[in-house]
Amino acid sequence: MKQAIDPPLMQPATHAERCAWSRYAAKGTLLQPIPGYYAEPDVWNSLTPYEQTLAKTYAYARSHPKWPLRGMSAALVLGAVPEYPEYYKYCQITHFSYNRLSSKSVRKTMLVDFRHNPHPLPDELVTQRLGWYGKKADYPIFLLPEKLAFRFKVINEDYCLVSGLLITCISQIVIDIFREVPFEIALPVCEFLARFYRHSVEDIREYLHATNPYWRTESVDYKLSLMDLNSPSHAESFARARLLAAGFQAPQLQTQHENLLYSPERSRIRTLYNEKSMYTDFEWTNVFPNTPQPHLVMEVDGLIKYTDEDMLKSIHVQNSAEVALRDHDRDEALHLVGCRVVHVQFIEALVNDGASMIRKMKLAGVPEIPEEEKIERQKLLRTQ
Repeated sequence: MKQAIDPPLMQPATHAERCAWSRYAAKGTLLQPIPGYYAEPDVWNSLTPYEQTLAKTYAYARSHPKWPLRGMSAALVLGAVPEYPEYYKYCQITHFSYNRLSSKSVRKTMLVDFRHNPHPLPDELVTQRLGWYGKKADYPIFLLPEKLAFRFKVINEDYCLVSGLLITCISQIVIDIFREVPFEIALPVCEFLARFYRHSVEDIREYLHATNPYWRTESVDYKLSLMDLNSPSHAESFARARLLAAGFQAPQLQTQHENLLYSPERSRIRTLYNEKSMYTDFEWTNVFPNTPQPHLVMEVDGLIKYTDEDMLKSIHVQNSAEVALRDHDRDEALHLVGCRVVHVQFIEALVNDGASMIRKMKLAGVPEIPEEEKIERQKLLRTQ
């Protein structure tokens, strides 16, 4: 994420300053992206739509420190929402939970919404913790999740703080996202949060049934059963969610295979894959029994794999052509251990509801669940 004035939205400290900035905004010298907050035009216009959304969320939350962020807004400030419009469009409205410390009344000038949280935070605990961690208003906001983790503090089993902002706990964030966001968007974000903050599926399920008895839980329960914390990236989780929604059987993730071609002599050639083990993105075992290649493997490819300099250096290649040759050699090694490999570009999963990917995998022979189960799955995967 690029460096800029961080945070980019400024709030006037005095009445005189507020009047002056309002005049500057009327003249166009300053911008007022949301009521009460201002930004320099060059700085604001240099930000991506994702960064502008993040900045607005921080500003709303800092204006109302006792309103806990929830759902996709909480995931956004935790760094769990990728920079794709398909994801952050669900953060355009800032989502808060309400209780006796906050209000659910409609705000005419703020793009916010509220949902009830049954566990209010005690006044003294809020004041104490916000006093410890929440006073500082100039926390940087354009940080990677690894850096944000150092600004994450647990208040109690229902609430946390990140960079001085009050949010609901990780389990409640996952539950809210599964309820409100389409499954293919929710699954990558929820798997990232659970994996990064070390919450097991059983932990979240236990919290769901203990704290949300007034809600229908069948749908969230089912979505939790489809989570797999072995998924290493948003792209793979997104593609898997599309496959599951289309009625395919759930694949095994990161299946390990021995590389029969491994040899110390091969390490001198950059275009050869010479690791001792291979891990497949998705694998369905024994799809084609009694054949030389009984297992079906799907690999999800994105442009970053071929263009990111750090990724190229990590595998000791110099350009995208060498990456392509190395992947071809890996496919040959997988073929030798009984795997048929199908490559899917992430863009195939992303556009047109994944129609290109789904058609490709049907032609490849990925096993599907029975028709009755498909209908039940589609019903349970709907948002509530």
